Parts: sequence; structure tokens; C-alpha cells
Amino acid sequence: MQKGSSTDHIASTWYAPSVFYVDLNITDQLPHPVAVYCVDWDYMGRGQTVDVLDANTNAVLDTRALTNFGGGVYLTWNITGHVKLRFTQTSSAPNAVVSGIFFGAGVAIAATGVAATFVTTDTVTQGNWQSKYGADGFLVVDDSVSNPSYASATPSLASDYLWSASTSDVRALTKRSAADRIAATWYSSSFFYVDLNITDQTVHQVAIYCLDWDSLGRAQTVDVLDAATNAVLDSRNISNFSGGVYLVWNVSGRVRLRVTQTSSNWNAVVNGIFFR
Repeated sequence: MQKGSSTDHIASTWYAPSVFYVDLNITDQLPHPVAVYCVDWDYMGRGQTVDVLDANTNAVLDTRALTNFGGGVYLTWNITGHVKLRFTQTSSAPNAVVSGIFFGAGVAIAATGVAATFVTTDTVTQGNWQSKYGADGFLVVDDSVSNPSYASATPSLASDYLWSASTSDVRALTKRSAADRIAATWYSSSFFYVDLNITDQTVHQVAIYCLDWDSLGRAQTVDVLDAATNAVLDSRNISNFSGGVYLVWNVSGRVRLRVTQTSSNWNAVVNGIFFR
């Protein structure tokens, strides 16, 4: 972190091997932006959850999961009243950490127009996306791309693999202009990103399709990040998805999907992206 009254930086942290709390008491009854900064400084493979609790009842108001944060990550909320932040270590690394807390307009969240709200997990539709998703635009890996006027999808750190160029298996995505289906994927043995830039300042539904085609027992986490700050807007864990699963959000602004392999089996995968 940059020092408050100097041009150099400092790397320090509060930590606990299991769980610790930070009490935040906002006394003016108005919502204020609050951000916390977490960095896995020594690249220990830390994983942790950050829960926002009602300080009076301990009800969970929001929860976020962090992994792969060696580069540092901010989590940002609009907060009113008395809350507690609970930091819980969830990996085999030594501890959970937080390096800074920031209040006020300088935190800058809502002005960016970036948001992601989870809608649903769909395990029923399988490869039949044209009946439900992609009315505005779509990307079927290794088949076809039709970006909507307001968005584009760009992968990074991902490789491409084609399992089957033509199949009738209902788990495979239907092709845009043919009667058969295709089973292809972006993948990484660790993690990769998909940049989603929604430019019209409107909320749109975005769905991704993930398929463990060869039933290898894949498991993965999909984080939606603010592309400017790397703040985690939402996080989902999926496993046992050899039947195919859609994850669906309402998204505005520029975000990045971070897809992280969390099992001992092969890789993380995404097979298609759909806009509505």
C-alpha cells in the first residue's frame, strides 16, 4: 500500500490463522463506500472469505470469496450502520489477511457503473441455449460469435480445445447455423480471464456455459471482478457439471470473469457466453 504521507509503499497486514473481525460503526445513518485491500504478499496460495455481518444480530449481509490475490484485490461495499467484517481462512495457507480499509468518495464504486448480481444456476437447459439465452448476442467456442452492439467478450490466459466438432449429445452446445452440436472449450490448468465490456451503461443478462465433457470430475470457481479495481463482485463454485451448467448474472459496466480450477483434475473450462 502507498503510505499516507510518503511516496513509497508498505507491505503489512492484520491476520489470523483461522478467523478475525473488523468492527465498522457508521454513525450518521447514511450509506458510505467502504473498501478493504487484501494481498497475498508472499504468494502462499491464500484463500479466504470476507463476510459483512450485522453487528447486532450477526446476520450475514454479504459474503465474498478470494483466491489468487497475489496481485492485491479491493472489495468494496456501500455500508450503512454498524457492521462487522469477518475474515476467514479457507485454504491450507497460513492465515487470512487484510492490509487496509478505506472510507468515502475516494473509494469510487457506484460512479463506475460496474455491478454484477447473480441470477441463477441452470442445469436443465444443457446445450439448447437458443431456446433461452443469447437473444442479443453469443459466443460459442470454435463455432460462431455474434457480439451485441453493447458488449464484447475477450479471453486471456486461455487455451482452446475441441472435443468434438460434430455430435448429437445434448450436453454440447447447438451450432448457430447447423443442426448438429459442438463440444469445444477455453481452458487453463490454473486460471484464465474473460473480459466483458458492456458499454451502454445498462444492465444486461450474461450467461456462461461450463461443461465437464469428458467427466473428469472438474471443479472450478468463477469470480466476477470489477475490471478497473479487481474487486470481487460475485463468486460461484461449481462441481459435478458433466451435464453442463449455466451461471447467469445481471451485469453492467466492464467486468472480468476469473475462472479458476479448484480440483486436482485437469483444468477450468468455459464453453460459451450469451447476452440478453
